[in-house]
Amino acid sequence: MTPRTFRVAILTFWLIAAGTASAPAQDADPATTSAEEQMSEFFEAIDVNIVNIEVFVTDKDGNPIAGLTKDDFTLLEDGDKQEISNFYAGEAVRATVDAQGQTLPLEGGQESAELPSEFSADRRLQLVLFIDNRNISPMSRNRVLEAVHESLFYDLDPDDRVTLVGYDGALNVRNYPSADVQSLARGLEEMATGSPTGHQRVMDKQNLLRQMSQFDLENNTGGTGGIGFNSEGGADVAGVEEELLTYAQREYDEVRASVASLSQFVSVLSGLPGRKALVYVSDGLPVRPAEALFQSFERATRQFGGGTINPVAEANRFNATPFFEDLGKQANSGRVTFYTILARGRTASISGAERSAFFSYADPTNLGQVWDESLETLDYSNQRGAMEILAQATGGRATLATLEFADALTALKEDFDSFYSLGYRSPSEDDKDHRIKVRVSNPDWKVRHRETQRRRTPDERMASATRSALMLDAGENPLGVRVEFGGPQPNEGKKKEWLVPIIVKFPISRLALVPGENFHEGKVSIYVGAQGPDGNMSPIQKMPAPVRIPNDKLLTAMSQVAGYRLTLLMRPGEHRVAVTVRDELADITSAALVVHAPDQVTAVAETAGLGAP
Repeated sequence: MTPRTFRVAILTFWLIAAGTASAPAQDADPATTSAEEQMSEFFEAIDVNIVNIEVFVTDKDGNPIAGLTKDDFTLLEDGDKQEISNFYAGEAVRATVDAQGQTLPLEGGQESAELPSEFSADRRLQLVLFIDNRNISPMSRNRVLEAVHESLFYDLDPDDRVTLVGYDGALNVRNYPSADVQSLARGLEEMATGSPTGHQRVMDKQNLLRQMSQFDLENNTGGTGGIGFNSEGGADVAGVEEELLTYAQREYDEVRASVASLSQFVSVLSGLPGRKALVYVSDGLPVRPAEALFQSFERATRQFGGGTINPVAEANRFNATPFFEDLGKQANSGRVTFYTILARGRTASISGAERSAFFSYADPTNLGQVWDESLETLDYSNQRGAMEILAQATGGRATLATLEFADALTALKEDFDSFYSLGYRSPSEDDKDHRIKVRVSNPDWKVRHRETQRRRTPDERMASATRSALMLDAGENPLGVRVEFGGPQPNEGKKKEWLVPIIVKFPISRLALVPGENFHEGKVSIYVGAQGPDGNMSPIQKMPAPVRIPNDKLLTAMSQVAGYRLTLLMRPGEHRVAVTVRDELADITSAALVVHAPDQVTAVAETAGLGAP
């Protein structure tokens, strides 16, 4: 289903008495000014911008510092000091516990490390292992998967959830968030059976270097005229130059596509409550694709006239750094922390067989003067640059220049419990990125945290929640939302398209209602998204759903259900439909996920237990 095949056709409202047929609601007079004022005052009172910043504090050797209180921290937004209103210490850095194992108050009884039970979802860790098969070799990937299999998913908190995701040109979500170690182990085994394509780009790079090394070798052997001094040689240089520019453009486009897919998944992940840790594994994404190759080409052609490539200008033209900076800011707005793993390590640390297969271009003895250690260092810096940008911007860790991934994963797991959460009410009311800085009482300690925060509008948050319901988890349903399908009708004039009625229902008794002179009113918004059998996701559609009940009918309405009808345009095959409902006054969100095939008689499964996506 492509985005344009989803549209909202009809929207109506009525009350449905429990267990009876539907009856249309009576027309109502406009609400009084007093009711509107009360709604506005109530809404503004709860619509505050509380920002939570996870902070990691370590000594010079990287050991977590325990027992800190909020008085040990100074938090600034755009250089201005902010009052820390909420404080929470992760399990590994809590100060003390009593005889029953319960955490004692951190500040003389003022505040406890344990939050009330309703905040448990906000404390949950959503851990994602993201394998970038477009930018990794099979050996690199399997080496990391083996280390993950042995360590990463063990000893997690029972409330934590893990999701496995692959990228091979499209996102492949392999499981719903789970804490089942056995099912995750099976998922890892399945992830090791695919065929990554990252090595092909390495071979393309190697081929270009070999061609450029021939320029140098011919020139050094004293050939007549030399490359670049006759029409035949000039054509060779021009041909390789064109091939190099094509390669650079292709790499740049590949980086942009990879970042776009990461951005799409970050948006999905942002819709889940709690902390989100995205472990991104690849052989690197270059911040300036082909920069080292441009310099190699300039070196290979310099002594016999040269080509038309300006290495500095071309490296700037293909600069992908802004993509990663924007992705880091987006992740920060959704409370997503990047933990990046450069799976190839440093070339010098790779064994002979693997080096010969994938990295022989880095051996200057094979390539004359077109490649040496300085260019190899530049190339490696480009590959690791994106990994550093994403980790640093979001307060995570970057694992680079090592193949000891078990140790790296152990350090990564330390972060999951060794953090402090600082909450404050941001004074910013715009949708811009604002700089965050956290200082600690001891200047010798090292501090990591996300660098920016941006206020997300309710519509942004709900769109992410709807995408999350589609791809990952419908989550909680405190409003008791249910979704029902009517009989599909062929779309007139369009083959293989169906108009499918859908009804969204929820009990009125669960809504927050503001009393007015003549009416009790509620403010509800419904968001709908769909994913077709081809994996394409529709744009998220929003429908305002005002609730207005005459005061003399309020008691009767409390036993009734609000129902909203709309129509989806679907193609044949199984579709996933996610509906999220937000009670704007109470700031409560519910989600429901259903699966429906318009060309089949049975309508399907609802919400939980749907199996693998």
